Amino acid sequence: MASPVIIRADDYGCDIAANAAILDCIRLGSAVKNVSVLACAPATADRVEELIEFQKRDGAISIGLHYCLNSEWSEIKWGPVSPRDTVATLVEPDGHFTPTPMTLHQRGFSLDEAERELEAQFQRLLQLGIRPDYIDEHMGVAWLPGLRDRVARFAEVQRVIYVPNLTGEQLRVFHPCYRTPTTERFWHEGLTPGAVAIERDQEAHMLSNPSYAEALAAEGRRSVTYRELALLY
Repeated sequence: MASPVIIRADDYGCDIAANAAILDCIRLGSAVKNVSVLACAPATADRVEELIEFQKRDGAISIGLHYCLNSEWSEIKWGPVSPRDTVATLVEPDGHFTPTPMTLHQRGFSLDEAERELEAQFQRLLQLGIRPDYIDEHMGVAWLPGLRDRVARFAEVQRVIYVPNLTGEQLRVFHPCYRTPTTERFWHEGLTPGAVAIERDQEAHMLSNPSYAEALAAEGRRSVTYRELALLY
C-alpha cells in the first residue's frame, strides 16, 4: 500500500510569478495538494479565486495559512497585517518584519503581539474567502520560545490542523515560482543574486509535469492533503 506524503507548495502570495507557478503545478502536475499562503505578502489576493476553486473541487487541495513573522529578502519586503503600532516588537524601524526568527529571538519580542499577528493573518485569509485547512510556519518561526504552544492553542480553537513535527518521510516542501526580473531580487547576504529564482523556476517546471507524480507512485508514495493525513493518523 502506498505511503501518504504531504507535497506542499509554500509562499503563495510572495509574488504573482509564484502564484502562477503554484496554480500551474496544481492544474498540470497533480502532485501538489497543499498550498501555504503568506497572508502578509504583496500578492496574496492575486488569482486567489482560482486557488479557492481548487479547494472546493472535491477537496482537491488543502489551503493553509503560512504563519509568518519575518521577511528574509534584501529587496522584496513585507510586514504585518496588524497595525504596526500594535505589534511593535515584531518589526524593524521601517515597519517591515525582521529578516529571520533568530533576529526576534536575540532582541526579544512579545508573545501576545505574535499571537495577535497570527489572528490578523488568519482573518486576512477569511476575508479573501479562504477557510484554511491547516497552519504551518514560514521559516519555522514557531521554534521561538513559547510560540508553538500559542499556535497550537489557536489552531485548536479555530479547528484547523497544526502538525509541526512531520518527518521527512511525511512531508516534502517546495517553493515553485517562475523566474522573472522581480523574482531575481529574491536574495539576501550569502546568496548569489538570481540563484533562488533559478531554483524555484526549476521546481515549478518539475512539479507542473505529471512525471513527478508518476515518480512518487514508483517510490510507493501517495500525495495527500492535510485533511486526508489527519484522517489517517
